[in-house]
Amino acid sequence: MDQIVNSDMFVTASAGTGKTYTLVKEYVGVFERAFRLGEQLDVHNVVAITFTNKAAREMKDRVISEFDLRISHGEPGKWKFLRSKLSYAWISTIHSFCERILRECALFAGIDPGFQIINGMRRSSLEEKVVRTYFEENLESIEPLIRLMGLDKAFRLMKDALSRERHSFYLNPSPVECSGRDLGSDAEIIIDGSKSFAESYRAILSDYEMRTTGSGSWTSINF
Repeated sequence: MDQIVNSDMFVTASAGTGKTYTLVKEYVGVFERAFRLGEQLDVHNVVAITFTNKAAREMKDRVISEFDLRISHGEPGKWKFLRSKLSYAWISTIHSFCERILRECALFAGIDPGFQIINGMRRSSLEEKVVRTYFEENLESIEPLIRLMGLDKAFRLMKDALSRERHSFYLNPSPVECSGRDLGSDAEIIIDGSKSFAESYRAILSDYEMRTTGSGSWTSINF
């Protein structure tokens, strides 16, 4: 039965196997089926997501070419109307997709619509600065963690927690409770180090969020 796709479609394959071709074919096919069924469908109703900027540009260029081909052949449907709106189509990377949603819904989300994205080297540099500043100013409070694993490893652990595991720690903000009997002879050092990490991480995270969102002009996204 001919019908418009009303569910998600996910394509995964190795490089050069035709992922973009498949997505473009399906994207254009959605509108072809809509025209045949007499359904009203606009470019803002269909979302095509890929990972890299290069792939997103290629996908949009191919969609434009496919629309132009149908216009030149005089195929039935509102191809000219849709073609004129393709610059606003939701064809992008997942990062651009999320940023666009945030900007369009900024006031509802309680953030400044003019925010800037912190990513790449700038984000990594800020994370390291925040962790390093905390270590320099709070060595006493973080001493149990340093005693457990050493200064360098403690620093890397904290930076990795802030950089890669931030969302996980939002779900599990405290160390797992356990008794000294479960941990053996080093129980006191491990427990104190774990508590030191949890307390220090909360302070570091608070400082990081204050620096990125306190002014209302920065939003940090893990890209």
